[in-house]
Amino acid sequence: SFPWKQRDSSAEESMNKLDEKSEKGSTLESMQAQYMQQGGAQDSSASISEEVRNFAIYLGIDAEKEQDLFWIVDEFRSAPLPANWSEHTSSRGDTYFYNSETDQSTVEHPLKQQYLALVASERARRANIERDDGAG
Repeated sequence: SFPWKQRDSSAEESMNKLDEKSEKGSTLESMQAQYMQQGGAQDSSASISEEVRNFAIYLGIDAEKEQDLFWIVDEFRSAPLPANWSEHTSSRGDTYFYNSETDQSTVEHPLKQQYLALVASERARRANIERDDGAG
């Protein structure tokens, strides 16, 4: 199971801060650069913790070839759950998430789709940069 972070309604605050960063000109590139400066992705895949590797796999990121996307893994790991969501463990030991407002339970992290979209966006951006570099 994944050790999701749980911080109640501060998820909206976190998302608002990300939106504010975007509006103020902070780009995905600057977020990635900040992550790398803080010692983000390591050069050796052997130094990647099992936890980070598991989160990368959960988001469909290749831990060997896409370490430049580990800043997304880091963001996902530290993101609080959205308002009304909480994490629980079933009697079998499986992690699931519960929304108290909708009375919905799911084994999928409530933010997974948002972060999958971010991974796809970064891959598309990378492909455009590689295409542009090859055309020059």
